[in-house]
Amino acid sequence: MKKRSMRGLIVLFFCLATLTLSAVNVHAALYRKTTATVNIRSAANTTDSASVVGSVPKGATVELIGRSSKYPDWYYIGYNGKKGFVLGSYLTSTTSEEEEEEEEEDDDDDSDVKTVSVNLNFRSSPKILSTNIIRVLSKGEKVTVLAQESGSWVKVRDKNGRTGYVSGSYLTSGSSSSSSGVSQTTAVALNLRRTPEIKSNNVIRVIPANKTVQVLGTSGNWYRVKYSGSTGYVKSGYFKSETSSSGVKETVNANLRLRSSPKINSENIMTTIPKGTTITVLKEVSGYWFYVQYGSRKGYVKGGYFKSDGSSSSSSADTMTTTANVRLRSSRSTSSSSNIITVIPKNTKVRVTVRSNGWCRVSYGGVTGYVSEDYLR
Repeated sequence: MKKRSMRGLIVLFFCLATLTLSAVNVHAALYRKTTATVNIRSAANTTDSASVVGSVPKGATVELIGRSSKYPDWYYIGYNGKKGFVLGSYLTSTTSEEEEEEEEEDDDDDSDVKTVSVNLNFRSSPKILSTNIIRVLSKGEKVTVLAQESGSWVKVRDKNGRTGYVSGSYLTSGSSSSSSGVSQTTAVALNLRRTPEIKSNNVIRVIPANKTVQVLGTSGNWYRVKYSGSTGYVKSGYFKSETSSSGVKETVNANLRLRSSPKINSENIMTTIPKGTTITVLKEVSGYWFYVQYGSRKGYVKGGYFKSDGSSSSSSADTMTTTANVRLRSSRSTSSSSNIITVIPKNTKVRVTVRSNGWCRVSYGGVTGYVSEDYLR
């Protein structure tokens, strides 16, 4: 009985091994050195953080077991008991003579030098924030890869000797990139906008989730992209290569109301999300609304209040309309009538310059003051 069980385990082991190696072309025993700290992944052609099974330091020797038959740029390697896939551009040949046959396929001594494929934000930390952009790397500029960070982030050194972080999805081994841009896949339904700002009147169309767009460049925390004949801007951080499979994470930059519908009124307020809380964005809704999950609740929040946007203020003045006769006040308080400047009639357009904690600073008739956002749409 024991022999039969042991025989079954052996058969199972070989079946699993055959299944794994069927996706790769197997080589004889070969070795490579890493040109940067690189993650070992459970699958080829992915930058999902959930796929990381280990890490190899720069300059370490790994065993080259095979190469992905579907994605030939990815190699199946072994290191310190871990096996998985790494991108071939992070591997270089050793000096062993038995590897001469493979050397032509490997990078030369400059294998850690990459080319920027689009105008790309160069950041001081591996996060998408409006405050950590050092400068914009020009398309075609070369950088030196120092290490691979979590997700798709790569630590690099620019031509001026400064160290920072970029998304590895926009680095290539070639000297130039296609003029059509870099392909990326949307993680959620995403608004394509005429300008790189969250405004209610600049939406061209909605790009569904899991659609491929061509990234043409960056502008602050925005990407300029082309989708189905339309060119415009989308928020950075909303592509699959930039976020986990569980959704797009955003941190709110002010106390933010979660609503049951994408409208501003006092009846649809479900709860208030505290400042500093991380929520999951499920999709963008036309205008400046986002459909999100907060704890077990799902609802709508207004855009412009995420940490990645830089502040809870509008990036520029936006025009909104009053939904009722509303009092324009000199301060953000309803506890006294002494701060009432005037009454703005219903259906009047006003210019909003700041949105914060349920109040909007607006300009009306040459006068600036505050109104409750519950009375604006």
